[in-house]
Amino acid sequence: EGIIATLREYGLGGGRDSENPGVWMDGERKIAAVGISANRWVTMHGISLNVSCDVAHYSHILPCGIPDRGVTTLAQELPAGRAPPTAGDAGRVLSRCVASAFGLRLEEAAVAELRAGAAASEKVQRDAEEWEARQGGLAPPPSAG
Repeated sequence: EGIIATLREYGLGGGRDSENPGVWMDGERKIAAVGISANRWVTMHGISLNVSCDVAHYSHILPCGIPDRGVTTLAQELPAGRAPPTAGDAGRVLSRCVASAFGLRLEEAAVAELRAGAAASEKVQRDAEEWEARQGGLAPPPSAG
């Protein structure tokens, strides 16, 4: 929803596809990706909005495993003559729109605060790994009999 709201900020309409993740323009061109992963007690998730990248690079791969659809960028979708935003500007709009979609408020943070948060996250990861090592891995589920 945050990505779709971002596109609306630029006068564009993007939407979802019931069969494929991400945000699509006219159901044919993917403009944004959504990803999620879980590994060793850590979950990761992210979004990616194509702002002004060279989509020719996608011709060397099968983007998202979908053979019959294209990839596009914000710059390509904007009306002719309208200058595309920088990645930084688009990122700020995207951050605001994602925060709004989740009912959150953004706050400025100093680099030191961000580093402290990253260090705390790394400690959680180390603690989980130590616990798993002490347990000899995850216990199997109880038998049904």
